[in-house]
Amino acid sequence: GALTPYLGLYLNSIGYMAVQVGLVFAVMQGTKLVSPSILAWISSGFNDRMRLIQLASFVSAAAYTCVLFEQEFVDEWPLLVSLCLVMIFLSSLLLSEKGRKKHPTKGPTIYSILSKKAIVAFFMVVFLMQASHGAYYAFFSILLDKLDYNETEIGLLWSLGVFAEIAIFIIIQKLFHHLQLRFVLLL
Repeated sequence: GALTPYLGLYLNSIGYMAVQVGLVFAVMQGTKLVSPSILAWISSGFNDRMRLIQLASFVSAAAYTCVLFEQEFVDEWPLLVSLCLVMIFLSSLLLSEKGRKKHPTKGPTIYSILSKKAIVAFFMVVFLMQASHGAYYAFFSILLDKLDYNETEIGLLWSLGVFAEIAIFIIIQKLFHHLQLRFVLLL
């Protein structure tokens, strides 16, 4: 919430061109597609997967703090994002893994799973959804800024989007009773 709405504005304010802003967001979107599968695969070999979460949150916080050393650092926003990431790491230290179920070591191969049409379709939908949000995440705030909206108004518009998303999450279960999952994915 602190990163996505304002990163494009921040990068634009320190002189990044549209193509550079797009590249930064493309890398972020790409990691959203790839990293969950990689982390799931890595975590399957860990006895205490919470340590992996703690390590990942620490690396995220440490890597992002490099933004604080930007020579043209003129704003509190990167400090706020760093603080949020540090708080995520610190809160992860308070968690422990309980009730982990052991899964059988022998199961279907990854190829047999990924070769199913339904799985391929699902990953295509996820990819297209992430790709469609790329331009929105990268340039919506910049567009609003160019249209003379102030930071408060931009934040309120992003908040409206978040509240709409929460409302959908609340009613989606009821919708699934009336709609087929296939229809929802196609929509």
